[in-house]
Amino acid sequence: MATNGEQTTINEHYSVTVPAAIRDRLDIEPGDKITWKVTRLNSATNPFSP
Repeated sequence: MATNGEQTTINEHYSVTVPAAIRDRLDIEPGDKITWKVTRLNSATNPFSP
């Protein structure tokens, strides 16, 4: 299941939907938190771990 190049749209409330392929691969569930990481060349998100 490919997860590179997945695309999502920011809605009018600045919310995003995590594509199903990524949710499944990272085992993301409702209520989970993610950490956004912006680098010089790209951005990525990772499941939040305290």
